[in-house]
Amino acid sequence: MAHEPMDGVARDAATLLEVLQAFEREGYTAQFAAREGANVECLSCRNAQRSDDLGIDHLRRLEGASDPDDMLAVAALRCSACGARGTLVLNYGPAAEREMAWKRADYFAAGTLVVWDVDVLRENLIRVYRASDPENPAIYGRGEIAEAEPAVPGWRFPVAELFD
Repeated sequence: MAHEPMDGVARDAATLLEVLQAFEREGYTAQFAAREGANVECLSCRNAQRSDDLGIDHLRRLEGASDPDDMLAVAALRCSACGARGTLVLNYGPAAEREMAWKRADYFAAGTLVVWDVDVLRENLIRVYRASDPENPAIYGRGEIAEAEPAVPGWRFPVAELFD
């Protein structure tokens, strides 16, 4: 899985359109859409698949010069079902955090005990939110062992395994 900008993609002050056009020139012509439950839908074959089942070929981050809500990531992906190559645009700035806070509130209202927020785009952290204290997550980084108490008693996971 490559995470460097690909050849042909502007590296300095690139716009979203420039990045999408560069990926299209490299054959990433299909589109993907983020769905609930960490799923991604290939809009070519309509197959929804877990995000960890997708082949991520390239990842490009974009940050707005003056607006922190302009933080985006463009992933160049391959569909595991039909093989289509395309792009998925994700927001990962403060606006994304507000949306995730609303989703966590919904999960906790439905009886969920623990929600993991895995940050693969910026800090390589796992934030573990609990229904008992939803505003104060436990934060785990590389070299630490994350857990999911009280939802999965005794279960532990080395954070570095997610990011290596």
